[in-house]
Amino acid sequence: MKCSVQYERRVGMIVFLKSGRWTTLDELAKIFGVCKRTAQRDIDAIALSYNIQSPRGNGGGIHMIPDKKPVDFPTFEHYLALKRAADCATDEDRAKIEEIIEFHWDVELFVERG
Repeated sequence: MKCSVQYERRVGMIVFLKSGRWTTLDELAKIFGVCKRTAQRDIDAIALSYNIQSPRGNGGGIHMIPDKKPVDFPTFEHYLALKRAADCATDEDRAKIEEIIEFHWDVELFVERG
């Protein structure tokens, strides 16, 4: 099944915000090709699972506080699915999947669990 455009955009925003830089709704809207209102709805949805700061006024913007992972996501089952996907992916895609795995999981912990 194909991912929805909304899902892919929100994942892209999460990745963008995880870079640690401050941004604005205008910038997110431009980068992801949506209006400011859609960007705001996406940020509101992302903020349900991630710690997003968005102070108003001069010097405001949008920023993700690092090291807060979504509640109950991703799970060990997600890890296994990504590992299976990596097994049949191209070398380039496999490298990207491995980066995702390293970013989200302490792989040594899962290896110990067997």
